[in-house]
Amino acid sequence: MTRLCMVLILQVISLILCMPCSVTAQGLDDQQHLRDWYPYSIVPPFHGADYSGQDSPDVIYAGNARFRLDQEPTIPAQLQRPFEIDGQLVKGYWLVHFLDGVTPSLQLRLDELTGEVRGPDGRRLARWYIPNRTHIVWIENRKILETLENWPEVDAVVPYHPAYKISQWIGSFELTSPERVGRKSYLLNVDLIPGHAASDVKNAMARRGIRVIDEIYLPGLKTYDVHYLIVQVWPEQVVEV
Repeated sequence: MTRLCMVLILQVISLILCMPCSVTAQGLDDQQHLRDWYPYSIVPPFHGADYSGQDSPDVIYAGNARFRLDQEPTIPAQLQRPFEIDGQLVKGYWLVHFLDGVTPSLQLRLDELTGEVRGPDGRRLARWYIPNRTHIVWIENRKILETLENWPEVDAVVPYHPAYKISQWIGSFELTSPERVGRKSYLLNVDLIPGHAASDVKNAMARRGIRVIDEIYLPGLKTYDVHYLIVQVWPEQVVEV
């Protein structure tokens, strides 16, 4: 064995020994860290749809939640999006569920009502689909909301609450380790809904004192892009994101 090979082997062994051997502390259950420092319990609100009914057409997989249309989960007030302020509808994203799925003709009607979904390069993008039979739709005003509610093809229009966006894994791991002494923040991926300007999101985060480290944008070949931000947050800022 040459001297160079021996040096390389020793370096590899050194790296292995320096790697953390687990992601949770000994003697703690998998949610202990979340309860210790995270301000809200965001264990996925899966109640309302048991495993045997997961593919039922009336079950919605809204990111961190899974529920039936008539059994929306109970959400802490801090993780709800307000319906209106001072009598005015709060514009934002809603979950629109279609009785028999979304046909091309319905997609065209959605575009006419709410505007087309376009990427940063101007290409037309597919709307964000949510199993089952659901699209995420930006609703600008009460007139658009009432129009969708009156479509015979639509059987539910549900707010897209912040609780549904937060990963169940945030808060279940330690923030600090011997290799990261003093760092008590998270690096998170923030997925952007197709058609929403990244600059608007970054500006909103800057106003809240949230550090945006990078923006990742990979244009797709057809109607799907990969677009997300990498941000650094303190535990209490996760809900702000």
